[in-house]
Amino acid sequence: MTAPPGRQAVTGDPLPDVERWFIRRGVPHFIADYSASRDVFTRALPVLVFLFFAQVLNGVNLEDEWPVWLNLVALAASTALFLGAWAALNKAQGRPAFRRPQSIGVPELAVFVVVPAIPPLAFGVHEGEALSVLLGNVILLGLVYVFTSYAVGKLIGWGFRQLWRQLGDVLALVVRAFRSCCS
Repeated sequence: MTAPPGRQAVTGDPLPDVERWFIRRGVPHFIADYSASRDVFTRALPVLVFLFFAQVLNGVNLEDEWPVWLNLVALAASTALFLGAWAALNKAQGRPAFRRPQSIGVPELAVFVVVPAIPPLAFGVHEGEALSVLLGNVILLGLVYVFTSYAVGKLIGWGFRQLWRQLGDVLALVVRAFRSCCS
């Protein structure tokens, strides 16, 4: 099949290209069968994993001047809790212990919200901190959903590229105006 002049012939499945086009323009919801568990949270998984493991530090107590060895024990126990929760969830879902999930559903999100609240309770750092961690994780999930779902990062990048190009055009106009008035 030959393409008209100026056009490329379509080879293979154009659907992934079309879906990337929607995502780059911040309208991924136009994609057929768009799903939060498969498309949004799975795309945001690296950020969620980073946040999940960053919260290991909730078990450490620097305010009450714990000795270094006790903070190291709390850090090790928190790390074991997080890795154990991840492995247990994967095993319950029928996956190998540390495999990346193909889709993120309610069980994975529940673990993300609840497990980081356990170290502050277990080590008695601050009892009220556990509730703030739970609430903070729910808010984080909402922000991650909105940011990823509406491709806010892609939109911000597009906006900065447009701004840069427009600033170049404005600068060229200003230089041309100065040349015409000063010559």
